Amino acid sequence: MFVYVYLILLKIKCTNRSIRAFMTKGLIIGLAAIMLLLPTISNRSVYATHLATSSQVWGIEAGTISKIHHFDPTTDTTTPISRVPTSSVENGRGIASDGTNIWYTFVGNSFQGDGKIHKIAPTGGPDISTIPDPFGSNGSGIGALDFDGKDLWALSYLPSGSNTETIFKIDSNSGTVLASCDVPFGDQGAGGDTLAIVNGKILTDAGELLNRLTEYNTPSSTGGVCARTGNVFTLPVNVTGIDTDSAGNLLATDIKTLYNLGHAPYSTIVSSQANAFPSEEDITTEPESNVQTNVCPEENVQHWDKIVFVIPNPQVAKRAHVPANTELDIKVLDDPHKVADIKKKVIDFLKLTSSDRNAIKIVDINYAIICASQAPPSTKTSLPLLSQSNVTSSPAATTEKIDPDILLKAGIKPQGDNVSSALPPSK
Repeated sequence: MFVYVYLILLKIKCTNRSIRAFMTKGLIIGLAAIMLLLPTISNRSVYATHLATSSQVWGIEAGTISKIHHFDPTTDTTTPISRVPTSSVENGRGIASDGTNIWYTFVGNSFQGDGKIHKIAPTGGPDISTIPDPFGSNGSGIGALDFDGKDLWALSYLPSGSNTETIFKIDSNSGTVLASCDVPFGDQGAGGDTLAIVNGKILTDAGELLNRLTEYNTPSSTGGVCARTGNVFTLPVNVTGIDTDSAGNLLATDIKTLYNLGHAPYSTIVSSQANAFPSEEDITTEPESNVQTNVCPEENVQHWDKIVFVIPNPQVAKRAHVPANTELDIKVLDDPHKVADIKKKVIDFLKLTSSDRNAIKIVDINYAIICASQAPPSTKTSLPLLSQSNVTSSPAATTEKIDPDILLKAGIKPQGDNVSSALPPSK
């Protein structure tokens, strides 16, 4: 409509025929260019212009009576979530979503905890329930929270007398501490307020408004020092709360601005939303984003060897029920913590004797790591484990190994980009 009216006005004002024709042609070309651009402009993104994430974000502010806020990245809007205070000073610290409800903590006078971790509906209202804060009332308090998709993780706020912060893995149903370990205090601010569980690892600066995140392995027992992985990430901004979105990007706040720092090493500001929150101490997204599907639990990791070999001796090949002078292969479970005797693996697999050792020629060895999504069958069960189709099936091929096909049926999937070619093929 605007272009049409503009053309009419120009036609009235331009009395010279050649000028009018020139202007009309120019405007038609310009209009065509605008029309070509319109589809690009109208189909920019499913989310709004600033944070570049589709994940909903909640935050808890630092203040006398702290509010919880919900940030919607599809509209770039922030909405306060009402809650019912239970004391006169509730200075917000940790917040985490379990996918259904929101968990939060606050500290009171002298930054000490109230002895509880609170659960509230994502729409607000009074507390649904609470579980114990491991430090109890007037203790160190909890400075940050996160869910790993199953359990609640918490970081102490005030450092201990030995200048350390404690990280807890907590059963959110009972409040029982399942595991814990200590990290050095970050030596800035009153306490620790930065924690996220990402790819099964702990990320924290164990302080306030710092720009370095240290990565630790998650503990399996209570007490002791958290084991570092060796990764330390230098961020482009100082942060308080952190969490990952559904795409695995690290979201962070420096109290007011929300940042999207992308994937590790988190060294670039991919996008940001200024004034997303009033004064947020911690943030959270849906918990499933913290457990990426390409990460395998340590207890489910299986190491396999694919051994390619030849038996030139016809008599030995006959006893093994395989063709002579033919490249064959087997797949066997491996213990990466032990030195392997490759020929012995072939001998045991084919039920040969040690006297046949020199008759076996190893051609190649491939290594694979696979992830069983559920517990694999016992390695002590006698199962038929067959090599590829060029190896003759026979009773002699039975050994105390795990059949790769059984593992595949149990939900095994490859781990890594170059593993699939070495995985036991389905038959």
